[in-house]
Amino acid sequence: TNKSNHFNMKSTPLYFLFIITISTTINQTLAKTNFIQKCCTTTLYSKLCYTTLSPYASEIKNNPKTLAIKALNIALAMAQSTSQTMVRLSKNQGLRTKEASALTDCTMATENSVAQLQRSIKRMRKFASQVGKARQASDVQTWTSTALTYAGTCMKNFDGDGMSGNVKGIVKGQIERLTQYTSIALALVNNNYDVG
Repeated sequence: TNKSNHFNMKSTPLYFLFIITISTTINQTLAKTNFIQKCCTTTLYSKLCYTTLSPYASEIKNNPKTLAIKALNIALAMAQSTSQTMVRLSKNQGLRTKEASALTDCTMATENSVAQLQRSIKRMRKFASQVGKARQASDVQTWTSTALTYAGTCMKNFDGDGMSGNVKGIVKGQIERLTQYTSIALALVNNNYDVG
């Protein structure tokens, strides 16, 4: 019994240290995810924004610039995937003339979205002094907004008759998701320059 009491007395401080460490870690994680959740409320797709970005909370911390860059990278990955899908669909031998033309336009549009998002990421990663910050903000906001516009023009090509339901459905799903991710990125870019 004495041995048991002696062990408990010695181990108790370690137990409390363990609890404090766990509690601190949980609180820090909550603070980081709360930051992301708060920033995501400024977007049109707050739920998608949070579920997409919260897994990167430890990397993002409470940094609006890091958050915006991460959102841009996710939008870029979606743009690249969408562009590849358009290329793959355009190689289908059974396409109608209108579909083939629309897919060609969509391929160009999504490739332009990729290029604009790449420019935004590269520009944001560069250090900007207070003097150069307004110019940097203008550039990144313009390029990200342009990427969003290009994504939107793709879907317009599939309006009207003469389109296969299958092809149109695939394109619509891809473009909708690309538009959502790019819209989120643009909102977080704007938030970065408002806050930072």
